Amino acid sequence: MRIICSAWEEETKYLSKEVREKFIIYHLGIGYLSAALNLQKIILENKLTEINFLGTAGLVQNTEEKFSINDTKVYRIEKSSLLRALTITGSAYTPVTYPSYSLNNANTNKTLKSLTTANCISSLEISKSAELSSKILDSQSNTEILLENMELYGVAKLASEYQIPCNTFLSTSNFTNANAHQDWKENHQKASEKLCKVFRDINS
Repeated sequence: MRIICSAWEEETKYLSKEVREKFIIYHLGIGYLSAALNLQKIILENKLTEINFLGTAGLVQNTEEKFSINDTKVYRIEKSSLLRALTITGSAYTPVTYPSYSLNNANTNKTLKSLTTANCISSLEISKSAELSSKILDSQSNTEILLENMELYGVAKLASEYQIPCNTFLSTSNFTNANAHQDWKENHQKASEKLCKVFRDINS
């Protein structure tokens, strides 16, 4: 069974009828813990052959600028990592290492090949500081483009654990600065519309 999953309905609302006939759609809830728990239930109750995660994301940049909907872009995610903001700022430490997970896609569709690739971080909170964003970028070696999404780490971990191919596509809705939440509220609909269109093109 091939599925599409997202945090909530808005992110899959604009999928075409053609796509809906090919995939089963699930909504996993907000945050990587909810995503992991709900995805595990789906995995245990069904024989999944492919997971497609769709979502909106913040673009991690050291900028105070307001995000414009014209800046919205859909990325194909190659790697998912856990963000430990307190560790990065030197305010805390962790005695264990949390692995990153690679997300591979064997689809040879031209639209897919044309997408820019990026890495993604997840945490239970949304970053809203340009200064923190700068430190996050410094901590991510050899990463040209970095996005932030609250759910992906849980999805990637489960996909790796159960060895299910996982494709991830994220559409940017904000920068990770003081305007993050307001910009997300203003842009998530258009970002979701663009995301669903690109996913349709990949699977047409």
